[in-house]
Amino acid sequence: MASDFASSIPAELDSALRLKTVQYFVTKRPWLDLYGINVRPVAPFGSVSRKPYVDPALIHRSLPDELLFEVFARMNPYDLGRASCVCRKWRYTIRNPVFWRNACLKAWQVIGIAYVV
Repeated sequence: MASDFASSIPAELDSALRLKTVQYFVTKRPWLDLYGINVRPVAPFGSVSRKPYVDPALIHRSLPDELLFEVFARMNPYDLGRASCVCRKWRYTIRNPVFWRNACLKAWQVIGIAYVV
């Protein structure tokens, strides 16, 4: 029965239906033309000119912990809160109560009362 239906369709109509079906599956998506425009060109594997790419935004990963501790110890409470949003390592480091105690004592110390660090 299906073959009877297929044989009754004229050749011109059959090709038009196939074209319409193909256009349905292959739609024009103009936003896909923008894909990969900002991608840096990659040197071929094993090339002499291939240099490791270091993202300057990841400088906080290469800083030694002692330097981070010194920087965090000099921050006020507001800046400590902002710095804890940088990455997980900084958040867990800043959770140390020593940093918060020093920052709060410096920020809200009463004049005439010496605080012990």
